[in-house]
Amino acid sequence: MYKFIWKWILASFVTPLVTIVSSFFVVGTTLQMIILTFWPSSIFLMSLGARENPISDVIYVWSIAVSVNVALYTIIGAVIYIIFYKRKSQSEI
Repeated sequence: MYKFIWKWILASFVTPLVTIVSSFFVVGTTLQMIILTFWPSSIFLMSLGARENPISDVIYVWSIAVSVNVALYTIIGAVIYIIFYKRKSQSEI
């Protein structure tokens, strides 16, 4: 189970990393929809607004957004494991 959960935790870091890298090259509503789909906690980034913010505020908001994403993916991974894999192993007994 722990390997399964760790895979979900690692997956939760993919979207923020892709967002950081792609924000320099691609801008558009399609990218925004993909980001909101796979990184729902990115909505926290709206609190930064369009103004200049101190770097400490930016780091704080990004760390909260990524942390909430990790928690969401961990919960989703645990639920999927319980529903599909736990049931499967119990039916084999």
